[in-house]
Amino acid sequence: PAGTGTRIIHACGTGPDQLAVGLARRLPPPGTEAPDRPPFTAGTKKVIELTARKARQLGHDRIGTGHLLLGVLIQGGGPAADVLAEAGITWQRAERELLRLPAGEDEEAPQPGDHP
Repeated sequence: PAGTGTRIIHACGTGPDQLAVGLARRLPPPGTEAPDRPPFTAGTKKVIELTARKARQLGHDRIGTGHLLLGVLIQGGGPAADVLAEAGITWQRAERELLRLPAGEDEEAPQPGDHP
């Protein structure tokens, strides 16, 4: 089954393949030397903070791909957020779609035997 973030993206009228094309245009070409362990940028740290905050605000006890999508959109300003915005996906719209998902139907719901 598709992850929550993917389900939200589809509900907003696009798909991961279309977004990947837009993102590829914004990233360095393949073969560009990348550090072995790229550092978390301040923007990346902010996205993670916003992701956790939004999950708590929504009363969710776990962070899933839908929350991460919201964090990227709320932070804005990066290549991923730009591609999502061009596709018409706002954080408000993504949040509405996340809240429309039936409880317990996403793969990120706790499973028997899961430990926090």
